[in-house]
Amino acid sequence: RLQGDQAAKLVGYMRDGEFLDSATERVTVEAVTFNAQRNVFAVFAFSFDWQTDGKIAWEYEIQSVAVDVYPEPARLAIEVLCVVFLLLNCLSEIYDILECVRKFRVKEYLGSVWNWIDWAHFCLMWAGWGLWVQHARAAAAFDMRPAYRVLAAPASETRARFFKTDPAEEAALLGMVAAVRRLADGLAAYSIVTSICVVLFVLRVLKNLDFQPRMGLVTRTLATAWSDLVHFFGLFAVVFFGYACVGNLLFGHQYESMHTLNHACQFLALSLLAFDPNGMWVQMRHAASNWAMQLYVWSWILLAFFILLNIFLAILVEGYMAVKHDTERARGVPEDLADLLAHEAR
Repeated sequence: RLQGDQAAKLVGYMRDGEFLDSATERVTVEAVTFNAQRNVFAVFAFSFDWQTDGKIAWEYEIQSVAVDVYPEPARLAIEVLCVVFLLLNCLSEIYDILECVRKFRVKEYLGSVWNWIDWAHFCLMWAGWGLWVQHARAAAAFDMRPAYRVLAAPASETRARFFKTDPAEEAALLGMVAAVRRLADGLAAYSIVTSICVVLFVLRVLKNLDFQPRMGLVTRTLATAWSDLVHFFGLFAVVFFGYACVGNLLFGHQYESMHTLNHACQFLALSLLAFDPNGMWVQMRHAASNWAMQLYVWSWILLAFFILLNIFLAILVEGYMAVKHDTERARGVPEDLADLLAHEAR
């Protein structure tokens, strides 16, 4: 409920009280908005960092969360069905373990990477459902007042104290903001877990399609080229990490994209996918000698892009050709489906 002149006075009071001075390193501004039509809250956090070179770097974080987690009853029914299928899948995997124990094939079961992927998927799925239940219960218990009268009415206070607050109302507002942030953090954690579950589910689908020669091209190609890929990634890691260290030493003192080793690794990875000299050429040229910059950039492009990436593609193509040669006369999915339908028709 602050007006522009009141907000300016508030900043002035913060300076007079030495909450803001020359030693201030960061100022964070937080706000919560509510969309009544969508029943969605959004938490905004804007941070301003005073850097040693005089610049003010700013960053923001936005999280949104819907309080009504079940706008349609059908969603709850679908979730219950998914839990039932997950339980059946876990029981089927437990049955496979018991069969391996009975046939003394436990070592073979534990030696399969795909079985570990299955159990990782199961564990993350149950963890995701646990997070969702926790989030749904917190959303159901969430309550918000129509208004929070934190500031005292200007008409009943002197002009020098128009920032006076009601402690009870202020505590209620801060509690509501904290509850919204907890809901947003819980939903973010749930989204991360479910995203990993989707990736693992895709891997499991590829594993289950491996029985069909034509549909198993991806998994069989990777299995054929596995040994060469391991050696390649070891070599690539040495080159990649070495160039990241050199980039941090040469340009990290001025170029923000390489001011830490982590940022240098991200820059090199992105430069392989989308090399954009307009965004880095001038800054890198002023951060180090021109000949050093030229040698670094062009040697990285030559070694990483033209040599290492092409070796990587050659390994995959060689593995694919070997698998393709073995499955040239294999039956495809349409032929298998036609035989299945013909058999059922009899």
